[in-house]
Amino acid sequence: MYNLVLLRHGRSEADDLLLHEGRYDSPLTQEGKDQAYRTANRIKEYKYLFDKIICSPLKRAKETALIIGEILGVPIEENNLLIECDNGILAGMKREEALKKYPIPEYINPFRYYPENTGENVVLLHARGGVALNSIIDNGPGNYLIIAHGGILNAIIRNMLKISYMINNSGVVFRLKDNGFIDISYNENNDMWIVNRMEKGY
Repeated sequence: MYNLVLLRHGRSEADDLLLHEGRYDSPLTQEGKDQAYRTANRIKEYKYLFDKIICSPLKRAKETALIIGEILGVPIEENNLLIECDNGILAGMKREEALKKYPIPEYINPFRYYPENTGENVVLLHARGGVALNSIIDNGPGNYLIIAHGGILNAIIRNMLKISYMINNSGVVFRLKDNGFIDISYNENNDMWIVNRMEKGY
């Protein structure tokens, strides 16, 4: 049996500066660090016992993992497949500036690279979510805390639950705010995914 808790990182400096993140490597704010401490204590209250934490290498996810891992006494392993969606030239750009330079079209084909043919399209993100999930399953049955980002976590969850990718902002979204998480168990003998708990976060 696999017991997986998929958790989004805490508040980052890019959030405060209203910047597009994606692959932009922004660290946590003090508030983000405080969120991680509170989340670690909440996890302890739920009596989760993890074999290890698997996290994205980007600072905001890794710093969240380091804080929670230290409090829980759980080892941490980085997984490059858990990095956030590549948003191309938008990474690090002010959101207001981006809207002026690259207005969002009425329809975005899921195979389209937006904007300006940069970054990772919807189909590729969904496919990477499946590969990332496979890499987690390769660890063997156990209890794992996965700390990453909203985009890639949604792609992983959709692969788990056999939900198609979003098309032009239509479909299913799992709205994970700062340190929001979803607790899912997996029985590999009958390919059964069980959603146990979901918390939106801060």
